[in-house]
Amino acid sequence: MKVRHGLVAGFVLAGLTFGGCVSSVDRAEKFRFLWKIGDAEGAAHEMSDLAERAPRRDHLLYRLEEGAVKRLNLDSAGSVQAFDKAEAEISRYFGVHLTTPVNLPAEVIGIVGSPTSMPYLSHVYDRVMVNLYQGLNYFQLGDEGRARAQIFRIRGRVQNAKEIWKLKLEAAETAESSNRAVKWDAIRRDPAFRQRVKELSNEPRSAYYQALPDYVNPWAIHLEALYFLATGKDRSDYEKAEFSLRELRRIFPDDPWIEEDHGRAQRLVSGDRDKEPLTYLYFETGRAASRLESRLDLPILFFDETARVPYVGVAFPKLFYHDSFVPNVSIIGQGIADSPEPRLLADMDAIITKEFKNDLPSVITKAILGAVAKVVMQYVVNKNLADKDETTKLAGQMGTGILAHTLTNADLRSWSTLPKQVLYCRVPTPPNNKLTFRTKKGNLIKEVKLASGGNTNIVCIRSVSHVTPLVVTSNFAF
Repeated sequence: MKVRHGLVAGFVLAGLTFGGCVSSVDRAEKFRFLWKIGDAEGAAHEMSDLAERAPRRDHLLYRLEEGAVKRLNLDSAGSVQAFDKAEAEISRYFGVHLTTPVNLPAEVIGIVGSPTSMPYLSHVYDRVMVNLYQGLNYFQLGDEGRARAQIFRIRGRVQNAKEIWKLKLEAAETAESSNRAVKWDAIRRDPAFRQRVKELSNEPRSAYYQALPDYVNPWAIHLEALYFLATGKDRSDYEKAEFSLRELRRIFPDDPWIEEDHGRAQRLVSGDRDKEPLTYLYFETGRAASRLESRLDLPILFFDETARVPYVGVAFPKLFYHDSFVPNVSIIGQGIADSPEPRLLADMDAIITKEFKNDLPSVITKAILGAVAKVVMQYVVNKNLADKDETTKLAGQMGTGILAHTLTNADLRSWSTLPKQVLYCRVPTPPNNKLTFRTKKGNLIKEVKLASGGNTNIVCIRSVSHVTPLVVTSNFAF
């Protein structure tokens, strides 16, 4: 009897404990506010503090946020340190070469409920952006060797991502086949369920989305191409640039700058070594898609009658797109008669949506299996208390009910400081080595003295919102 009473007390305590936990999203609310109003220094300080004292499961996410906000705070060295710590966390989960398989059934068993109690493992776009930002940081610090190493890592991450995705799908199928209490085919055929799943991602049906290969970030490919175009020492370097630009032409068949740069790469491969001084602007704007929770009750007809399941409530993440952002900039400079129109290079919302949709099958499987586990837990505890007094039974029902409800939630963690879009522009480098950037409404202006020491200049400008300043996060030449 003491054991049973202890079990009830344990579930009540667990329910109250988990119910009182502060989520990662709630914990970072002050940081997100400082970020949105443009207080880069305050946001950097807040996130550095959070990253030190947060639960281990959130360390990776907070280091990603810290690295990005320190770039906005013009602290390239601090950003490098934060991203190095993020890389260390990524290696813990995936191994140095991202080859460790993700064991989905073990994850489901380990949760018995809340995905947010598990470590944040990162998404593919996170890992690619870490290398991209680190490359920019090292270029800014004048460390070309480490910058080059970061560029080389990106392609490996994209390839490994495809292998990891296959393993996750296989794990999901194995987990489903081993749990006969759930009628998986009936769930997937249900029109209402199919409609709810479709609503989770709101896929942007555009030519860009359709042309974008899985896990590919065109910004990373473009920076790689420019690097080898500008610093190539032999034919093999120029062939790397030509290959990257050929990939980009498949995604952007009507982009004149990519077409012209591809022609330059082909000429360099053939032995032409003339290099025109050019400046490339990367304009990061807005905030990338975040996640909201979407709850769904699955009727009893989706479960075997021996499972004794009255209903199962599940929670899925749903993408939310932030549509308030500066859509463009004009460029003023000596010798530039008309400001060229920057073109879309990396639509982070589309990149995130593609990966989100790829991950949905395993996310749904984990959510349903986790919910079933909680229902079974409630059934077993309440059955064991059937012959007890009313107070004991009520306490047991309350404890298991609170625990099940509290742990029925979706994982809403995501890298919130990523941009919504990355636009780019190419102009001849002005004779006086100066450019001025102005938003279309003219209320945000930034003059830049370009770096010297190379034929190709790179300028990265970050705009978080209409009311925050334009910040030059990278300004270097190679």
